[in-house]
Amino acid sequence: MFTREIQELQEEIYAHCMEQREKNKMKINIYPSQDDRIDYTIECDLSGEGVCAKNMMIEVKNDVIIDLYTQGGCAGNAIGIANLVKGQKIQDIIERLEGIKCGNKNTSCPDKLAEILKNIASETMEKQTQN
Repeated sequence: MFTREIQELQEEIYAHCMEQREKNKMKINIYPSQDDRIDYTIECDLSGEGVCAKNMMIEVKNDVIIDLYTQGGCAGNAIGIANLVKGQKIQDIIERLEGIKCGNKNTSCPDKLAEILKNIASETMEKQTQN
């Protein structure tokens, strides 16, 4: 993508995430990348979201996950999920992880990842249909 297009997309995604944050109280930040290997980085504070993980950082290029970093929660599951989502399209990850529950909780770390990506994907799709 051209730098200007990336910046415009980032601004629109950020606005959408801020709107979702107000609805869900989920704290999501989007940062454009200066690194050619990624388009943008998503950071999400999961405190108070009902999962063990405290933060997630997701690096994205062309709607594909480049890397996922998780702070807190079960280290083995976090590493496993990160290895499984690397190289996968955002929409595929959403379809596979959305609705997964952890024990008697109504959500899970994979479910929260899907929720974050769903917020991002809906904004990206809107942007693409406008062009």
